[in-house]
Amino acid sequence: MAVLSSPRGLIVDLVTPLKHNGDIDGRGLGRQLDRV
Repeated sequence: MAVLSSPRGLIVDLVTPLKHNGDIDGRGLGRQLDRV
């Protein structure tokens, strides 16, 4: 059985910037990675 969507967890919800539809916000993620 295939997984239809990626699992969401505490770390993903707190750290990964998501758009309203649940997709990853690439620009926001890039800004966060620049800080690291």
